[in-house]
Amino acid sequence: MSTKLIDASVASTEDSATAFVTTPDRVDGFRVFKVVVSSSATILLQGRFHADDGWHTINTYTATGAESVALFPQMRTSMSGNDGTVSAWLDV
Repeated sequence: MSTKLIDASVASTEDSATAFVTTPDRVDGFRVFKVVVSSSATILLQGRFHADDGWHTINTYTATGAESVALFPQMRTSMSGNDGTVSAWLDV
C-alpha cells in the first residue's frame, strides 16, 4: 500500500511543507520512495527511531525519481522551493 506523504505547492523560497508518517508495526527493511517534482523544489526524506530521537536524513531530492530506502519507525518529508508542485509517496 502506498502512503502519499506530501502533495504541496510552493510559490516562493519562503514556502515549505512537512508530512509525517508512523510506519506500521513489524514493518522493516526497505521500501520504495517516489517523488514527483515539477518545479525547482527540494524534498528532504528523514527518519527517526522514536519521538526523543533526532531526525536522520536519508536523502535529498531535486528531481523526479524513485529508489529503495531504509524504513525507520517514523518517517517524514520536508519540501521547500521556488515554485511549482511536488508529491512524494512511501510504499509501506
